[in-house]
Amino acid sequence: MKDLTKTAFQRWIRALAGIISAQSTLTHADDYIKHYEQRFVPVDDLREHIKNLVEQSKKPNAEIKQRASRLLTEVKGQVARAEGQIAKDIAKISCEHLSTAFATIIAAGLLRFYPDVFGNTSSAYNKLHRHLAVATFQDAVSAFGLTRLQVSITAASDTTFLNGIFDKFMVTLARVSKRAERNPESLEDSAELEATTKRRGRLCTSRYEQAKTEGLRVRVVCLIGNPECHSDDEVLDEPIPVKEPGEKPYKILTQARVKVGRHPGLTGIMRHLDSKILDKWIRNRKGPRPNTRKTDELLPPSALSSKLPAATYTRPDHEKETRTPLDFFSPQYFNDVLDVEEKSRYAAHGVGMAALDDAVWNPTKNWATMGTAEFRVKYEPAALAQYSVPTEEEMEQARLRREKEEHRKKKKAGGDDDDSDDEVSETDLEDTDVEDAMDEER
Repeated sequence: MKDLTKTAFQRWIRALAGIISAQSTLTHADDYIKHYEQRFVPVDDLREHIKNLVEQSKKPNAEIKQRASRLLTEVKGQVARAEGQIAKDIAKISCEHLSTAFATIIAAGLLRFYPDVFGNTSSAYNKLHRHLAVATFQDAVSAFGLTRLQVSITAASDTTFLNGIFDKFMVTLARVSKRAERNPESLEDSAELEATTKRRGRLCTSRYEQAKTEGLRVRVVCLIGNPECHSDDEVLDEPIPVKEPGEKPYKILTQARVKVGRHPGLTGIMRHLDSKILDKWIRNRKGPRPNTRKTDELLPPSALSSKLPAATYTRPDHEKETRTPLDFFSPQYFNDVLDVEEKSRYAAHGVGMAALDDAVWNPTKNWATMGTAEFRVKYEPAALAQYSVPTEEEMEQARLRREKEEHRKKKKAGGDDDDSDDEVSETDLEDTDVEDAMDEER
């Protein structure tokens, strides 16, 4: 429940500041700071002062009520126009409690809730915003105004916990706002990439679950469970309407891209899983119709589709790595396109599939559900023989070069902490049985 409370508090901060989407940023707060410095009266106990203001603001005077109402109307309008999970969550917040929060903000001497993300994050002005955010959030939670966001009353009562969330969120918001000031188009590009990555993640998750249901080999299931092994897509400018006999009309909204280097047989397996997912939905009709992508004509690869999958992949919330088998790649691509260094990343990872003669995968082939020991005897030698694997000496030299380059990059670049509430995780795959069975494959 702490994670849900953290997300809810971040949504609360966004609602107060009017930053309703992942791409929303703040500009310089100079005018708001000037107003604050003219109006705010220093007090001995700021936290207690804010708590008193919250109570007083439940019965505001006419001027405060009018200004708070304008802020609430502005936020409601932004939420109505915005898309995405952040806006949906904010729409679940009680308007009554937001109104009280806005009245408190005005009573505290502010024109509006507008932290200074370009200045000192520890300034008195920003500390006031932190106290306001925490106190109004705690009041809304205690009055059950955020029940639809599944907030823990215990976690929400922990002021230190909330202070930490606010501070980290401001650091992230400051970084994003500064980047937007330098390059206004960067966030738009970032938003498009994020949306595309999320769609690919959802596709990966649905295929992964269906692959487990089909009882496919563990190596194949784990391969399908890696989002980087799937192609991305592009939202069509004009959705394609589809009307099938006896079916409710629907629209194809996206067109798939080419996934560079992927084995045609693996593509066939994924298309088979897509058809099975749709068939299951048709039989049960629960939830929205699975997204149908245009695949009869593929778009050229994007930067996302052109990127090779990492040699190892760790699923979210899991410690164990899974290894990308070398037959993710078609034999032609692996042998003729990849250099020795690239080949060496996958060379020791073996194969997941039998040698496939064509691009059309036959789901009735018995190797697909075969156990590890039997597969190694019957199919693995022929599959491995298709690939020109580097010698051990060549792989060792490539490994040393790679480690040297990674060490150089780490030395050169530093990392930034990120505490955004944006949804960045592509998948939430979880299956201990598959993980355990993967150990046997190693």
